[in-house]
Amino acid sequence: MGFSIQTAIQGAFVVSMVLSLGLWQASLKASRISFVRYWASGIAMVSLRYLVWMLEPIIGVPLSQLLGELAHSLAMYLIFFGATRLIGFRLSRYTIVLVVLISSSWLYFTTYIRPDFLWRSTPVYLFAAASLFFSARLFWLLMKKHPGTGYGFACSAAILWGIHKLNYPILRPIPEVAPFGFMAAIAFMTYLSITLLIIGQNRRRSLLDRLARAAAFNANHDLLTELPNRRFMMTSMARRTYSQTEFHLILVDLKNLGQLNDSWGREVADRVLINAARRLEQILPEKTLLSRVGGKQFAIISEASSLDHLLQLVLQAWKTPLVLEGHRINLELRMGACTFPEEGSDADELYRHASLALADAKNAGIEHRTFGELRSTEVLRRLELKRDLFEAHERGEIYCAYQPQYDLRSMRMIGAEALVRWKHPRFGEISPAIFIPIAEASGAIIKLGEFVLNTVLQDLKKSALPENFRVSVNLSPLQFTQENLVGTLLSLIEKSTVPARRLELEITESTIFHDVDFVDKMLREMGQAGIEFAIDDFGTGYSSLSILKALPVHRLKIDRSFIRDMDRSFQDRSIVEMMVYLAHTLQLTIIAEGVENEAQKKLLQDMGCDQMQGFLMSKPIPFSELEGLWSTESANAG
Repeated sequence: MGFSIQTAIQGAFVVSMVLSLGLWQASLKASRISFVRYWASGIAMVSLRYLVWMLEPIIGVPLSQLLGELAHSLAMYLIFFGATRLIGFRLSRYTIVLVVLISSSWLYFTTYIRPDFLWRSTPVYLFAAASLFFSARLFWLLMKKHPGTGYGFACSAAILWGIHKLNYPILRPIPEVAPFGFMAAIAFMTYLSITLLIIGQNRRRSLLDRLARAAAFNANHDLLTELPNRRFMMTSMARRTYSQTEFHLILVDLKNLGQLNDSWGREVADRVLINAARRLEQILPEKTLLSRVGGKQFAIISEASSLDHLLQLVLQAWKTPLVLEGHRINLELRMGACTFPEEGSDADELYRHASLALADAKNAGIEHRTFGELRSTEVLRRLELKRDLFEAHERGEIYCAYQPQYDLRSMRMIGAEALVRWKHPRFGEISPAIFIPIAEASGAIIKLGEFVLNTVLQDLKKSALPENFRVSVNLSPLQFTQENLVGTLLSLIEKSTVPARRLELEITESTIFHDVDFVDKMLREMGQAGIEFAIDDFGTGYSSLSILKALPVHRLKIDRSFIRDMDRSFQDRSIVEMMVYLAHTLQLTIIAEGVENEAQKKLLQDMGCDQMQGFLMSKPIPFSELEGLWSTESANAG
């Protein structure tokens, strides 16, 4: 190998080493772009090839040729392997091992067993050219997809270097030509390496741009529905208020999504949310922003002229149920709305007003409420009641009144029903028909129910009423959803030292049918302590005879709506008579509530009804008056 060839090899080694270091540095900066590492490894193998050739005087010609061509084959394949990673075609890394094994076996055979330059070089260089040509093809495909990003230069460089590889086995043995071949190789390698470096840098910048865009998107969008989030929505509202653009804000709450999540699981609930978002997107007019601002809540900002029309559009979208996996899902909506600038001056105030309107729509059980409607006296009064109700019993505003219950045969007082009352410091006596629904909707019914139970037990503890005098207390459906109800109730009874048999709990038919098995389990646990149970408002729900027979119930209570007109209505009278017969057939005691005149009482006695309560005998009274009334009646009877 003459001086000129040795000089060319040394130059090629230095250039390839510099280029490989440059690519390695780029690969360290682009840690998530693996193809740059393969290219850097490929150019490093080229550098290694020239190094072992320079060490030929030390390690010998055969080993130098074997290691050099092995590094050469591996270098070209790594460049191709990196190009496949770039385009997204995933070859196994084991193919690199396969190339090493096949190349080393062939090179060993043609170097030590049957030495022959052409036999050794021709397959190696054909493989090298093929690797570069296939790489060029991949670069060309990328150039068509992403013009102006350096792939065209890489394609031409790979083609030129590949053509050079085809000439090498012919020109390498000619001493006068070989040095120029090395110089050409240096040029093509440099050309390709620089273009690969440019591509790596461009891809790194592209990746960083995508990550930045993704971060910006995630910061302003909900990841599940891909809708703008509350932050984006508030910013959009702020821009609109700043520019004094009139718009409407509607908050949409999917009322029964929580029940769906409990029944069918989180995955189904998420799919319902996504479908809900897509359906809202389809029906909303132009210049409208839809966003997800909470777990089951969406916000709509629209510059549409009519708020009523917009509300009707949203309601109309849910006339058709969602269908998922063959299941029809009916979603109930509640909406609160307000308008800029009439009902709010900035984004925070508008959102607060729409939230107030939504909360009132939920409490009132209506589909939508606007803040304009909310400003009416009655609605604001209800909001104030909701706020005051949570601490009303601590301020001594909540108390119990007792309505006596009578045996229709002896007409003696046998017990009473405890009824909760609220005397508001501003509004006076509040009807239970008003504050009980508010308490149930807001969750205040839990504390209210515990207060009533504790009050009844304490009143019984201090009273001189007989041991068989029983007081009935209503339990709301919400109280029955508490798994610690039994423990709480038995704890109150134990602290009061009042026998549990003196307490009767009234539950509605709707409570039973919410979850029959759970209710049955709860009733039996409480029944073991001696508590008895009654079905309140019997006849207004959907009681099944088989369920009534199976449950540990002792008494049925005929709803006042059937008693009210039974002395004038043959139909009501027939229904009451049927209920009495049904109760006796099931061996249950039956009591009529809302008895207000002698005619009603006489009819109930003729039917064989067991007990009654109502204004005919007494209105609800304080416990002290109840004790006095019992004492007076007992004395008169004696």
